[in-house]
Amino acid sequence: MIKTFFILLLCMSSLTFAQDWVENGGIKFHSSCEKNFGKDFSKNIHEGFKIGLSCLKRLNTPQTKNHASKISDLISSGKLLIGCHQDSYFKKSKTSAAHASLGSREDDPETGLFHPYFAFNSLLANESWYDEQFIKTTAFHESFHIIGYAHGRTEEYAYACDECCFSNNEKAKAMACKVCSRSYDNGLKDPNYMEDFMDYHKVSDEQKYLRAPVVIRRGLIMNPQSVIHREILLDYDSSQNPVAIYSAKEWLDAIQSEFILSLSGKKLSDAALEHAALLETIHKTRKYLLNNEISASIDSFLETDVESMKQYFAINPEEAILVWYSLFEDVDTLIDVVYTTDRRDLEDVFKKYDELIATRPTNQ
Repeated sequence: MIKTFFILLLCMSSLTFAQDWVENGGIKFHSSCEKNFGKDFSKNIHEGFKIGLSCLKRLNTPQTKNHASKISDLISSGKLLIGCHQDSYFKKSKTSAAHASLGSREDDPETGLFHPYFAFNSLLANESWYDEQFIKTTAFHESFHIIGYAHGRTEEYAYACDECCFSNNEKAKAMACKVCSRSYDNGLKDPNYMEDFMDYHKVSDEQKYLRAPVVIRRGLIMNPQSVIHREILLDYDSSQNPVAIYSAKEWLDAIQSEFILSLSGKKLSDAALEHAALLETIHKTRKYLLNNEISASIDSFLETDVESMKQYFAINPEEAILVWYSLFEDVDTLIDVVYTTDRRDLEDVFKKYDELIATRPTNQ
């Protein structure tokens, strides 16, 4: 009798779970999507895929054909799930508009989302910018994650193809289409990719999401001897940044480059000379990071004199903020690398990181 009751309970549970999903055009939509985003939600998703795939076919390069083939296979597989109820994830990441699975490790049994899936953040459903056009572009964007492209770790096809196919900014669109259309032999290691990515980053409407500091540094970790990668890093630092000048001086013997030679010839300010030990620590942290010597980079960062940074701000706040950003972005990359290599020895780093964050003037 008890056994029969549990079997009946299980069947009822499975029936309820099945009723939560509605199949439309080969894609299974959770019932919460229509509730949170309106009755046209599934139509907008399909329209987004249609526009995006037509755009990829028009570009007609081997790479865009590859993108289109994988996304078409995903849609027609009958396995794609789209949810609008993954509240536990979005409560941890409140500003994320959507989230896609990169593999089965991101399965979420509690909400019935199993790879391949993407979920829309229902907590933001009432925001004015979360409109039909945004849903269309986001569906296309998230599909690139499912077929294997992650922000900051692989080529930035998700934003590039999204902006190429949906943006009204003609300058950004041109550079986005260039990145979207090209195949790069070595991903972030490829100097051609790094140059294209930075040209795209400069004009993109999505600059703040492209994670340029992490992309540049990860590219250097993969290709530490690349002159182009180092030039791009120091150029991104800004030619007025004492860290860039200090690094250029330190790298001069190892790299023959007119840009680095020119940068290394600049004089450090009195404030920078007064805090030379701080600059040296930042350079050491960076050097170890870019050589993929993670433990040494952690140890070097922990030697950072936060009090010296505060004093630097008191003497020359405009210059100090550039120094602060160099260290902040190096450590942000270090944390990103440690997490994605399944290392977790970061407790002391986070304490020092919090101290560093506290040094930044609130009026900057």
